[in-house]
Amino acid sequence: LWVSPYSFSSEKPDTVYAHFYNTLEKREYYTQIKEDKISEIKKMLGTPDITDNQKYDINHRLYNEYKTFIADSAIYCLRENVKIAERMNDRNRIMESQMALSALYAMAGLYIGAIKGMEKVNKNELPDWLLPNYYSTNNQLYNFYSSLSDIGDEEYNQKAISYRDSLLGVIDPQSNYYKIVYAEKLADNNLLSEAKALLTNMLEQSEEENHERAVLAYALSNIYKKEGDVNQRKKYLAISAACDIKNAIKENASLQARASLLYEEGEISK
Repeated sequence: LWVSPYSFSSEKPDTVYAHFYNTLEKREYYTQIKEDKISEIKKMLGTPDITDNQKYDINHRLYNEYKTFIADSAIYCLRENVKIAERMNDRNRIMESQMALSALYAMAGLYIGAIKGMEKVNKNELPDWLLPNYYSTNNQLYNFYSSLSDIGDEEYNQKAISYRDSLLGVIDPQSNYYKIVYAEKLADNNLLSEAKALLTNMLEQSEEENHERAVLAYALSNIYKKEGDVNQRKKYLAISAACDIKNAIKENASLQARASLLYEEGEISK
């Protein structure tokens, strides 16, 4: 197994920032790798006598590549898959694509479209393997809604919490996914030390700079924000941003948050 060249959580900030800047300079290189991968997947759609089942699977792969890269393209792939699934009369795939579409709409601020999409999904018809998608999408949707200053309401926040608790009830407690969601719950309940310990341990055990590591580091930065530790927050935002740059993730919340923080401090050049 490939092992990270250094422990991010215990490394000095200067080393973390040097790694971040080095990664940032190679941003176009990582973007090209992503584009090349997408091009190779797209070629599969030109396979002679391709079936609808195969088209669906290829579009789903494209959606996974596009969802944090080019949102409009990801939305197009999902819309196509909804049509394909309807042609196949495959209810599970219709709902799978519809929920993924609603999650993308919510991320893009298209809340009405997201809600209408979720209204088409009947939870009672979902197989067990799609229940995490259902609870996660609703959790995201109501989290976004509750964060809007003009319509922010405790009712939306409570719905988001309820869906998160339901999500925790249907995913494997030993999985990293569960631990990340549970750490968020701990942090929301101001159990910051417990959340920080859980996330730090997971970060130490991560073996490559993938999106999961970016999520872990970003979650830690939010805990340090609550604690008022600006230096640690900047450090973990840099770790998260570097991971996302390496994976050509354009929806880079860490990079945006770090830039805002530096601007507030009058250090935007950093």
